[in-house]
Amino acid sequence: MNSGNSVTNKHAMEKKTNIKPLKNHIKLSRLNFALGIMSLTLFIIIFMLFKKTDIAVLCLPSAFFYFALAIATRHELELARKICVGLGVLMIFGFPVGTIVAMYFYLPYTVWDKSNSESAQA
Repeated sequence: MNSGNSVTNKHAMEKKTNIKPLKNHIKLSRLNFALGIMSLTLFIIIFMLFKKTDIAVLCLPSAFFYFALAIATRHELELARKICVGLGVLMIFGFPVGTIVAMYFYLPYTVWDKSNSESAQA
């Protein structure tokens, strides 16, 4: 009886682990969207609470930039990938938080697997 249960459990585990991992361009798009939300939140906090319009105005364009970059990376545009590499390099100098975000979350996702998208177009 134990062998029947182990076979059933094995098939159940195979079905659970059949989830495909997200592609790098989708992960990078989500990260850019999160950075856009963070910039928008900073704009709201600085503008509403502290009434510092000169500083708050800087946060709003960066939020729209990150949202546009999130859309571009979702569509796998090569220009968006190059911009993300440049931003990742600039983030490295923002020690310690920028370095962590750039090295572990940003730069590794700028390598996109084009083999699946090219074979789908052919």
